[in-house]
Amino acid sequence: MKNLFPDAITRYMRKTIGIHLLTACFSAVVVVPTYNSQVRAQDTCNAALDYVKRDINQRLRGKVSSIKALMSEYSPFSYRRKEIYIKLSWHPMRIDLPREASDSQVNNNVNIISSNILLTSYAHRIIRSCNDVARVSVSLYEANPSFSLREDGSIVQDECIEFDRNLPAPIMTWGRQWCT
Repeated sequence: MKNLFPDAITRYMRKTIGIHLLTACFSAVVVVPTYNSQVRAQDTCNAALDYVKRDINQRLRGKVSSIKALMSEYSPFSYRRKEIYIKLSWHPMRIDLPREASDSQVNNNVNIISSNILLTSYAHRIIRSCNDVARVSVSLYEANPSFSLREDGSIVQDECIEFDRNLPAPIMTWGRQWCT
């Protein structure tokens, strides 16, 4: 049989047909990315933190100045050692210091920090969504209620311990915080 195509065309066709066959073979295979459970857990945690920040800043018209994850030295859980610290913005009484928030935002933040029901719901959302978090603290100036996971799985507000400089400091245990 006589070759009707010049060699260059034959090589091109073989190469092209080979590529098309490989493409056809592999196009039927759907590659589904698998996510590590830690990545999914972190995404869920970040979504909960974003929700709380957005709720305070947009719906309640307050202002969050920062959200930090800190290591908790008193946590009884080996796998839950973090505390989420949410700092609400305020403005100092001194005129020479920069203002973090408007008067309206500060007033709204005072209402937020005064709502135990709201703060409890935020703590539940964060602790249930973040598998390495055992405590959530919210701070506005000198008010800083915190909520901790208990060994029975409940989430409750921490007990406030007064510090008397004239007496020995009480032993700090899980579920307690220093009053400010």
